[in-house]
Amino acid sequence: MKKIRPIWKEFSAHRIGLAWFIAATLLSVPGQVTHAEEARFSSTAEIAGKALVRQGVGTRKATLFAIRVYDAAFYGMTPAKDLAEVLAMPNPKRFDIRYARDFKLDQTREAWTYQFRESSGMKMEDLKSQIDLLLSFQKPIKENDVQRFDLKDGITEFFINGEKLGEIRGAVFQKALLTVFFGPNPPTKDLQKGLYNQ
Repeated sequence: MKKIRPIWKEFSAHRIGLAWFIAATLLSVPGQVTHAEEARFSSTAEIAGKALVRQGVGTRKATLFAIRVYDAAFYGMTPAKDLAEVLAMPNPKRFDIRYARDFKLDQTREAWTYQFRESSGMKMEDLKSQIDLLLSFQKPIKENDVQRFDLKDGITEFFINGEKLGEIRGAVFQKALLTVFFGPNPPTKDLQKGLYNQ
C-alpha cells in the first residue's frame, strides 16, 4: 500500500518568505496589533545621537489558523503614507522584528532570499553581494528573538538581540529593504498597514 505523506509536510517552511509555514494557496488573516504587542516595542529610539519615533507596528499572521509569525516596528523621524515618502525620509531609520516562533537557520536564510526576490522590486543579481552578507549574518531563531536593521547614511547595521553581527554598505540595499515592507508587494497588506500606522 502506498504511504500517504502528511499534508503538513507538503508545505516546505523555507519556500514561503517571511510568512514561513504558509502555502501560497492558503488565505492570510488580518494582522491586527494589540496594545500588548505594541507595548513590546519602545515608543522611541536613538541612533547616532538622533531621536527616532516609532511610526508603526505590524503583526504578521498566516494561514487559516492565524499563526503569528512576527511583530515588526518601524522607526523614523517623520510619518510617511507611501513608499516615496519612506524613501525620501532622511536616515537614520530602524526596523525591529520580534519573532513569535522558532526557525531553523536554513529557514531564515531561504525566507529572506524569497522575500527580497518577491518584494524588493529589484533583480536578485543586483543585490547578490548584499543579500549574501545578510544571509551570512543569520542564526537559528528562537521565540522572542529580535532582528534589528539600523539604516544610516550609506550603511545598514544588522543586530540579533542587541548584538551587532555585521553591516551592509550601499543605498541600494536600503531601498530594497524598505521596498520589501512598504512597496507594492509586502509580506501582507495588513502588516504594511500596521507599519504605516493606518
